[in-house]
Amino acid sequence: MVSFGIRGVIEGFYGKPWSHEERIDMLDFLARTKLDTYFLAPKDEPGHRRSWQELRPDTEINKLSELVSYAKSKGIVFGTAVSPGQTIIYSAPSELAALKGRLKQYLDIGIDLVGVFFDDIPNDFQSKDDAKAFTSFAQAHAWLGNQLCVWLQTEYPNAQLVLCPTVYRGTGREEYLIEIGSLLNSSVHLLWTGIQICSYRLDVRDALVF
Repeated sequence: MVSFGIRGVIEGFYGKPWSHEERIDMLDFLARTKLDTYFLAPKDEPGHRRSWQELRPDTEINKLSELVSYAKSKGIVFGTAVSPGQTIIYSAPSELAALKGRLKQYLDIGIDLVGVFFDDIPNDFQSKDDAKAFTSFAQAHAWLGNQLCVWLQTEYPNAQLVLCPTVYRGTGREEYLIEIGSLLNSSVHLLWTGIQICSYRLDVRDALVF
């Protein structure tokens, strides 16, 4: 297990998010079991999806900073994400600026693993401008990921970017995944749950196809 690359837990479920204390408990669990990554991305935390354009208040950032420091003391990589896909206008410069502003809050407190998640979102663009600017969702998602990748490489060279695609399960032969895979910068990590949403087994053949 220890030789396996990124291994850990993502708090990415629907329902009541974990409390600060529960997150501390999870970090302790990860350390005990030799896991190395915790990703904070609760679906029903307002700042994660509904209010993704808004900067988070100092009280929230201070609490987050405590978690980051505690994670580092335990040898855990702490990551967090934003899910803008329900409302974002990909072609609007102000939306990209807002996304960078949110991620900057996290990067400035020492989070080096940041994500943009596009799971569980509408299948249509929210703007006619996007429909003119992009030929597909995959192209829009890859473009946004690449813009963020260039920004991070310039401003935060130690940071890693994770993207959750809209199609996050399957064989890897899906049209969306083929297109985003061909367009996205190879340094961006793609999330994948395997053949199923809850895959009980993944083997080398699955990974190679994906």
